[in-house]
Amino acid sequence: MIDVKYHLVSIIAIFCALALGLFIGSNLVGNDILVEQQKEVVASLEQEFNLLREQNKITQQETAELKASIEKYRSFGVQVLPLIVGGQLEGKKVAVIETNAQGLADNVVQVLNMSGAEVSSTIILDWESTPNWRMIIQGDASEKPLPTRELYTKAAVKMGGIIYNGEDMVTASKLIDCGFLNVNGELGQDIDSVIILDGGQDNIQHVVEYYNLPLAEYFMDHGVFVAAGEEEDSLFSSLEKYKLKQITTIDNIDTPIGLTSVVYAVAGNKGCFGVGQTAERLIPEMDEQ
Repeated sequence: MIDVKYHLVSIIAIFCALALGLFIGSNLVGNDILVEQQKEVVASLEQEFNLLREQNKITQQETAELKASIEKYRSFGVQVLPLIVGGQLEGKKVAVIETNAQGLADNVVQVLNMSGAEVSSTIILDWESTPNWRMIIQGDASEKPLPTRELYTKAAVKMGGIIYNGEDMVTASKLIDCGFLNVNGELGQDIDSVIILDGGQDNIQHVVEYYNLPLAEYFMDHGVFVAAGEEEDSLFSSLEKYKLKQITTIDNIDTPIGLTSVVYAVAGNKGCFGVGQTAERLIPEMDEQ
């Protein structure tokens, strides 16, 4: 579609140039041959323009049909999802962490509940309400300020302790009060899996490197399974960074296929799933358990 539009704009520009040429040529004495040649070129371009316009209509129709077909498959996936995931995670206790208020957590939690897992807590982090990390982490303002990376890493470890052990609830209260932390459920539960929802439409790669990855590593160091997911159309993907840490990734977690991958990954099928560059296959092998 982009190439067709570009071609149309180019042809229109040529039309304008030729129109100017015809005007000038028509005012030149004895230049009938030039004018006739320009008329032939214009006629040829008109024919090509009409052809491209028809091709554009056909492409738009095919695109609409394709979108309708995709929506049918998505609707089918939603209908059969409970049959595919039901009972797969009985006895599992999971925490879901949404790293930038992307709005993905609700569907993930719903599917985990379908699968029989207990979602002990849903954590939403809102980086538009970033707290004063120096005061929270260092306390005494007279101390030498820590570098940003070290400061964020310490903050991530503290958050991991809040979620995993329920420790330092004073800090948790401060983070809740400033709007950075939203908690649904109970902290400090004996979780065995964490789903981190990352990516999105904002470029906050420094947060991924300095905060989100250390948070994931905190849980891994405590023997907790970690999977990272993002929506299929995420403008700024961060999954490659997780993949390098040997963390299971799902790049289409907003689709029925991606939600299926979440369940079977938590069930024990590790890997990189989805349709993007980080994916090694579409979904986990369901008979590997």
